[in-house]
Amino acid sequence: TPTMALAISTAVTVAFAATGAFERVIALAAFFFVAIYATSFSAVFWLRYKEPAAARPYCAWGYPWSTAIALLGSLAFLVGAVWTDIVHSAVAVALLILSYPIYRALK
Repeated sequence: TPTMALAISTAVTVAFAATGAFERVIALAAFFFVAIYATSFSAVFWLRYKEPAAARPYCAWGYPWSTAIALLGSLAFLVGAVWTDIVHSAVAVALLILSYPIYRALK
């Protein structure tokens, strides 16, 4: 497991929970989880496009339709989250952008 990322995520979550802003924690976490799912679904399409002859150690059931439906659902959730809660969505995107330089510095 990515121990440092887990420790930082835990510290940030505890800090949010300690402030009594549990709703914010859930809103941010939901955005992150769905963004990660959307990235994973997109990666399936990208890798199969870029490396069509590569060995496939697993099969995505119903590919490409099941993956496309899951990706569209994830994107719809993200668009809805931004549309209805711009503040938490902006904070989530800002944290995501800030996390990459921290990741690179710690690696």
